Amino acid sequence: MVGVATVGKLTIKVNVVVLVTPPPVVVTVMLELPAGVEPVVLIVNVEEQVGLQLVEENEAVAPEGKPATA
Repeated sequence: MVGVATVGKLTIKVNVVVLVTPPPVVVTVMLELPAGVEPVVLIVNVEEQVGLQLVEENEAVAPEGKPATA
């Protein structure tokens, strides 16, 4: 505690705070890529539709029979 002062009903305490930080550290990062591999690669997915499909060709399909009831 560095100092204490009383003013009326208030007590003021003064403290000295020292912030200690370590010095910056140099970090070296080395990456090794396999030979023949590009660093950036474009990936494309293609879904092929076999045959023709007309608009509104997809109809709702319900299973045959009656559902089991309890």
